[in-house]
Amino acid sequence: IRVVQGKEPLHFLRMFGRRITILQGGVDSGFRTYGKDGEESMTNGNHGPPKKRLFHIKCIDEYVRTIEVLPKSESLNSNDSFVHLGQYKNYIWYGKGCDAEER
Repeated sequence: IRVVQGKEPLHFLRMFGRRITILQGGVDSGFRTYGKDGEESMTNGNHGPPKKRLFHIKCIDEYVRTIEVLPKSESLNSNDSFVHLGQYKNYIWYGKGCDAEER
């Protein structure tokens, strides 16, 4: 079964409890790849996590989704919460419209 990001059905979300974290990345094709030795590969050739990461925390119904977004000011909005993980400092930002579940 294929599940489209952002359109996850409730029965899918229930498998993860009330919280799910979606990271950027994956394989370019969206399908499994295999190395020369025939072993399944879990990476797409990237070497380590990026130096800056931004996570958008949004509550939809009773589920809290944490979605990694581009670390740019355009990714922010005042209705939700965001967590910025930098190379040396981390920040948490609560938008004025965020609710208690997003804190």
